[in-house]
Amino acid sequence: MQWASLEDTRALEEECTWAERDVPVTLYELLTRTKDNFGSRPAISYQLTSGPKDKAETLSWNELHQKTTQTANMFRALGVGPNDARNECQGCRDAKGVSKNRYPTKGGRSGGRGPKCQSGDRS
Repeated sequence: MQWASLEDTRALEEECTWAERDVPVTLYELLTRTKDNFGSRPAISYQLTSGPKDKAETLSWNELHQKTTQTANMFRALGVGPNDARNECQGCRDAKGVSKNRYPTKGGRSGGRGPKCQSGDRS
């Protein structure tokens, strides 16, 4: 099927309902499927500090899934539910100036409220 217009998009959408498609419903389900298919492959790389020669760290899909699950379980243990709003504390740093937000997620329902910055932690 050629896909070149809005009509093509609508025709494709009418072929079956969203529920009939084999697509993840949640971001966690998408992450789990990706982990199942590509577990040991690199998922995300980041630097804790931003110097040009600073070492980058890389997480596999297995590790990213584990960290995401750990974070979700922490929020649940703290009483954060699926309908609670969550914010990231932008600019929070530890004593060495390292960001406390190593595995950020976006969206009001992604995990719960983030940590509050303590005085002197904002940069």
